[in-house]
Amino acid sequence: MRPTMPLIMISLLLLGSAGVIRAQITSNPIPVPIEKHGLAVEIKDVVRLPDTRGLRPAADDVSPSGWARVSYVRDLPDGRRFANDSRGFIYLLNGSNPPTVYANAVEAFPFGIYNRLESGIIGFVFHPEFARNGLFYTVHSERGPGNPKTPDFIPPGFALKDVTYHNVITEWHATNPAANVFQGTRREILREAHVVSTLTHPMGAVEFNPTAKPGDADYGLLYTSGSDHGFSNGGGPNAATPTVCHGTSKTGQCSPPTSAWTISKRSTSSTTARITAG
Repeated sequence: MRPTMPLIMISLLLLGSAGVIRAQITSNPIPVPIEKHGLAVEIKDVVRLPDTRGLRPAADDVSPSGWARVSYVRDLPDGRRFANDSRGFIYLLNGSNPPTVYANAVEAFPFGIYNRLESGIIGFVFHPEFARNGLFYTVHSERGPGNPKTPDFIPPGFALKDVTYHNVITEWHATNPAANVFQGTRREILREAHVVSTLTHPMGAVEFNPTAKPGDADYGLLYTSGSDHGFSNGGGPNAATPTVCHGTSKTGQCSPPTSAWTISKRSTSSTTARITAG
């Protein structure tokens, strides 16, 4: 009976704690009247991006009736404001004037996928020293079969034949950072693979630490996240119940594959990327 005693004691303690917590709850947990200090939040329309409905066949668009698909708005220190339409464009917002295309990724990425909630040009971010170096970054997804590119990373235990989609981070280098239309070059800094049936939980962001300052250890480091890369609910034989054991848990069970990995201090011209997923 001794092995069961700790469990009984823990159960009793938990029940006792729950009773104390329940006894402390009142009908009004904040009895003191809330004082108003004249602060208010105002929400107003700023701009409407151009209508990109019909840009591609309905079957290739996750929301064919949606006017545009905005996911990020970014401000530069020089006062310019940008927004993306994940159907493949980054716009410069011109105050009361109509937005104009800053960068066209539709032409840049012909294998792009646009029929999932996280698809297309999912995210973009400017380097903290964009005014000096002209660097910004995008993350997008592409179909795997027929793609001439080979992923830099495939989840452990899988091979190129299992790849269904690619997640790609691209570095863009603007020749003139002050220009209102992008002209320059671009290069891939990471291409990694999905191995499940649907493009579920892909890499969905590229970010710099907004609180980092020059001289800080993570100033100029680029971050991304890929969640579980669809292993939880992406469908197909490689999701949820993997056919390959990628390690054992404390209970001795076969653990599902993980997308946790890090590329640390990878050169991206004048920036260093720490790319973490998982």
